[in-house]
Amino acid sequence: THVPTNELIMRLQPNEAVYMKANVKSPGLATNIMTSELDLSYKSRFAGTELFDAYTRLILEVIRGRQATFVRDDEIRASWKIFTPLLKKIVDDKVKPIPYKF
Repeated sequence: THVPTNELIMRLQPNEAVYMKANVKSPGLATNIMTSELDLSYKSRFAGTELFDAYTRLILEVIRGRQATFVRDDEIRASWKIFTPLLKKIVDDKVKPIPYKF
């Protein structure tokens, strides 16, 4: 039998959402697998609430002087030390992404 794959989808903009499909055992004594969904779509969950986009919130953090949202320069340098060799290998070896149906 074919068992569907589990999926976790995080949509940032527009229409922010977290959506998960998971294989679970169906209720009852039989061992049957079914797909169950968990859907958190911000527009439907927070209907009637004004939802600002990411840049609005980011600019507000700058105005308020909150630096926790931003990455420090030493963190950026450390991340480039990790990812530059990885990105170079991907380019040099011509690694192809694994396509998936959406």
